[in-house]
Amino acid sequence: ITDAGVVTGFSDAYYALPKEERPTTIKMPNTIRGITPVEIADNAFDESDNSDDIVLIVLPGSVQVIGKEAFKDAEHMKSFGFHGTPKLTTMEEGAFRGCMSLLSFSCPTGLTEIPAYAFYECTSLSTFSFNAGLTKIGASAFENCSRLKGELKLPGNLLTIDQNAFFKCASINKIYIPELLKNLGSGAFGRMASLSMIEKHAGNTNFEAIENVLYQKENDGTYALITYPAQKKNPIYTIPLVKGKLVT
Repeated sequence: ITDAGVVTGFSDAYYALPKEERPTTIKMPNTIRGITPVEIADNAFDESDNSDDIVLIVLPGSVQVIGKEAFKDAEHMKSFGFHGTPKLTTMEEGAFRGCMSLLSFSCPTGLTEIPAYAFYECTSLSTFSFNAGLTKIGASAFENCSRLKGELKLPGNLLTIDQNAFFKCASINKIYIPELLKNLGSGAFGRMASLSMIEKHAGNTNFEAIENVLYQKENDGTYALITYPAQKKNPIYTIPLVKGKLVT
C-alpha cells in the first residue's frame, strides 16, 4: 500500500509462500501499516500472468476506487464484497473482466457508472443487484454473462446503456426499460437467446415497446426497431406504425 492508501497488489511475503500455502480467502484489514485503503490500483490483482487460486475477496468499506482491470482474470474468485459500509464511487474499465467463477455482485449505493467491460465474460454471474443511483452502463459491461437470468429490471435513474452492454446474455428472458433511459447503444440487447418480453415505464417517451418489440425514437420523430426478442417466433412480423410514425 502507498502512503496515499492505494493498494498495489499482494505483498512480497504472500508471494514468498509456496503456492499450496497461499491463502485462498483474502479479507483486507481496515488499515495496512496504519494506512487506510482507499483505492485498488490498476491491475492490482490481475491474475492473467499467474495461477493464484483466490476464491473470496473482501475489501474494507473505505475503498472508494477500483482501478482498471484490478481483478481481471481472477478466474477462481467466486465471491467479492465489502466489510463495513462500502464507500465505493468509482470503478474503472474491465475491473472484473474474465472473473469466470464470480457468482453474484451487489452495487454499492455510491456507484453511478458501471464502466465498459466491467463484468465482461463473467460467465458464472447469475445475480446482479443494481443500485438506485446508477446512471450509465458502459460498452460490453455484461457481454457474455450467459447465466444472468430472469428479468433485467434496470434502475429508474439510468440514462445510458452503451453498445453491446448485455450482448449474449443468453438467460435473461425479460427487459424492463426505466423511465429516464434515453441513450441505447447498438447491440445492447443483442443475441439474448431467452428474451421473450420487453416492457417500458409508461413515462418514458424515448422508446416504445409494442408486442414485446422495442423501438427507439429518432431525432426526426420516426422510430427505429432496435430489439426483436429471440423467443418471439412469429413466422411473419408486420412492422406497425409507432405513434402514427413510420419505422426506419
